[in-house]
Amino acid sequence: MKLFKKIFILTGILLSTCIVSVSVSAQENANVLVNEPSINDDFSNSEILVMLDEEASRSCKQYNEKDFMDIGCIAVEDLTSTATKTVLNNLDNDLVNYEQYNRILCLYLDEKSKDNVLEGIHKLSAREDVLSAIPNYNVTTYSTSSNDEYITDQWGLNNINLPQAWDYSTGSSSVYVGIIDSGIDGSHPDLGNQLVRNLCRDFSSGQEVTETSPYDVLGHGTHVAGIIGAIGNNNQGVCGVNFNVGLVSLRVFDDEGDSNFSGILQAIDYAQRVNIPILNMSLGITDAFVNSYLSSYITSYNGVVVCAAGNEGYNIDNTPIYPASCTASNIITVGAIDSNNARSIWRSGSSNFGSNSVDIYAPGTNILSTYPTHLCDEFDYVFSDGTRLCEISLSKIQEFIQIIEINSMSWENFDENFSDIIEFYYSQSLNPSDFASSEHKANGYHFMNGTSMAAPFVAGVAALLLSENQNLSASQIKSAILSGANNISITIPGSTKTVKKLNSKNSISSVHIVHSYKHWEYKDRISHIEKCVCGVLGSKTAAHMIKSSDLLKPTAVCVDCYAVLNMKGDGDIGMVPGVYSLRKNYITDNGSYILPNGIIVLVDEDYLLYLNGELHLNF
Repeated sequence: MKLFKKIFILTGILLSTCIVSVSVSAQENANVLVNEPSINDDFSNSEILVMLDEEASRSCKQYNEKDFMDIGCIAVEDLTSTATKTVLNNLDNDLVNYEQYNRILCLYLDEKSKDNVLEGIHKLSAREDVLSAIPNYNVTTYSTSSNDEYITDQWGLNNINLPQAWDYSTGSSSVYVGIIDSGIDGSHPDLGNQLVRNLCRDFSSGQEVTETSPYDVLGHGTHVAGIIGAIGNNNQGVCGVNFNVGLVSLRVFDDEGDSNFSGILQAIDYAQRVNIPILNMSLGITDAFVNSYLSSYITSYNGVVVCAAGNEGYNIDNTPIYPASCTASNIITVGAIDSNNARSIWRSGSSNFGSNSVDIYAPGTNILSTYPTHLCDEFDYVFSDGTRLCEISLSKIQEFIQIIEINSMSWENFDENFSDIIEFYYSQSLNPSDFASSEHKANGYHFMNGTSMAAPFVAGVAALLLSENQNLSASQIKSAILSGANNISITIPGSTKTVKKLNSKNSISSVHIVHSYKHWEYKDRISHIEKCVCGVLGSKTAAHMIKSSDLLKPTAVCVDCYAVLNMKGDGDIGMVPGVYSLRKNYITDNGSYILPNGIIVLVDEDYLLYLNGELHLNF
């Protein structure tokens, strides 16, 4: 469902004969401005809805832009033409309450501004045939939602406007995202069906190993995977950015949490080889010598690489971390924000930043996602301060187990003497909570913090964009994500900076096929347009399309099927004087439009975009 729903009745054909009926004079009804609109209201900046009085409602008059020239009207749509036909054909039918029936028109204005809409409404209120006029208000009630169990704990979804983005797409299992990390728990009920098991690989040994039953003993990669693509709307657990997506585990960390640089390079090379279009790398290397190697590999990869900025609180323009600080053009580096849109600060650190290195920010504090169920089952001891053992990193748990074995202790003994034991071994007096790297929600679900959590929000949105438009290049995906972002202010040491924050709705709407649909009546024209279908190109259905310059020629050649279209008389185009006045059914922001017979006229800018594969018309 679309977020901004405009309620239209299917457009039909007006009566060809007039039916005269007794009516109440318009002057007996005072013209009304319903709920005096304000400039601060949420409404279209180019549309006015008009309710006609009873006399005008029962007339056969077909209104056009010339009837409303004083407000700069360029097109008129009768939103109730089907209902009008029904009413006028049934004046003697007691089942039709025609006495309370009014026609509603939608007026489209040339000058797009809310001030112009309000001015037009005031002019219309003085007309005898107008009962009332209002802006075309945007309606936000019906955005797509998920029924997952812990959806209310996932603040990040609303923060980046995902419910509104889901109105365009909720993802596709045919879009693959490679997760270069610690692996993915393939047995997790909220992830298992999303895994592309035949493509999953383990590079942690420095060799490529097929891994059709992926696993994760650290939990990090599973948490990242859930942010990108935990199964949505399944009444269970959490919801990923994508309800459906193809997750590919590219494991580079071994069971102890160690990795080697060559394994990361192998994973990138493998992703290129098997055409995985998006990679998430929530990891970092500080050694400067890796920069040229990583940059070379990433540059040669023709997909998008989404990187975590790191959690040290550094300006990575000055203190680089890789791959976040690599200069490859297909990298998107992501910093973290909290629920107040402030730069994330945690007990163990804060989000890195950098005007040149960090491209965008996304939620990274208290992020609930999937976690290996076996870790929650195996390490289920709860300390006296309430910390659950599975909330502590595996490497630290192994150190605790070693201490317990050396001292022949039980977990209860260790808990009772925790502060003294830790002070002896670590020279610090700490509590179990000081070692927690996540927060247990339920078996298989944890809260975690970090730019590692922020990056998969962006990688997930990249997958959403591809599910909406499969022809996008890496540069187009990156551009859509960055250009769709909101500006926010964050505090960094010594100053405040304006940075970009992820906005999934803006990004996906910018790549929506025939991305600039402005009026829902185009959907009502689909059946008519399909009568003009001239062929199928891949997954794209193509109607007859011509260049705008061909309108003045005797014939035009369809830019898709190369059919010759008659441009005169009563032929395919039906060329008439003043054809430019027909430009009322705009389908793109650049000004391309549909003629009444369904022919699509592409302005020069859109024609070039179409030839370059950057504009696709999908009905």
